[in-house]
Amino acid sequence: MRYTNVLLIIFILVCTRTASATSSKGKVKARSSRPKGGSHHKSWQCFIKGCPIPVGLPGRDGQIGPPGSTGIQGIQGVPGVQGVQGARGPQGERGYKGEKGQKGRRGFKGHKGDKVVVHESPPSQRDIQVAFTVTMNDDIPANNGYKYNRLMHFDVVITNIGAGYDVKSGHFKPPINGTYFFGFGGVSFDGQNILLHLVKDGQRIISAYDNSGCRCCGTAAHVRTDSEWKCAGSSSNGVILILSEGEDVWIELADGYGVHNALYHNYASFYGYLLFQTPPQQQQQQPQQQQQQPNQQTKGRGIKGDEGLS
Repeated sequence: MRYTNVLLIIFILVCTRTASATSSKGKVKARSSRPKGGSHHKSWQCFIKGCPIPVGLPGRDGQIGPPGSTGIQGIQGVPGVQGVQGARGPQGERGYKGEKGQKGRRGFKGHKGDKVVVHESPPSQRDIQVAFTVTMNDDIPANNGYKYNRLMHFDVVITNIGAGYDVKSGHFKPPINGTYFFGFGGVSFDGQNILLHLVKDGQRIISAYDNSGCRCCGTAAHVRTDSEWKCAGSSSNGVILILSEGEDVWIELADGYGVHNALYHNYASFYGYLLFQTPPQQQQQQPQQQQQQPNQQTKGRGIKGDEGLS
């Protein structure tokens, strides 16, 4: 009986080995980590395959390995949306002045331009400037032979802006309506007195007088010799007038009086200039000066050839 049992066990072992080899060539079935069946089946497995070694406790973590090689660069991403413009920053400090650059080359000569015909138009009243100063070189001695006062013909022109002074006539003719300032003066000599009148259109406006030329010549009883000093006196005056075009202003020397002048020593002078323009309505409002007495009315007359003036 015991012999029979041993044979049976051998036969079962052989069959089990054969079945195991056959199943390994075919489809391998998944085995569960936990054996099926009871303790009896487990003991047979341990007998055939051998019992597994018990699993120990988990080991410690290993050391960190070396860094891996750089990977391949990825594909460039899609550009993002443009952001909002930032606020303007503060102004920076002013930079240093740069060095002066080199002088450029001279340009080419331009083409000759077309001939232009300039048509001069009369200047407007607001563009006109008027100023003059005139004098003379010759003496005008005292002479009682004239019936009327003598026109002082100032023939040396220093300034005549606006061409208001007429050298031929010795008169100032305003080229524009306006308010003018006039001044005049002269010097007496060798015991003569001086009396000058500023005249507007034949009417005496203002005068300048001096009699100091005779005060140092001695008393009437004293007879002055040629070696004694010859005294001189001077007189001057000024006035502001409102004038219109067509009016004349000039200077006269009263009869019986003389004026002294010398070359490059021009003592006598007549001058004036425009202060500002005067509207026509203001011209009409100008007060009329009182008429002078008949014996005080003057009429200018030039000095004839022997006095050197015309």
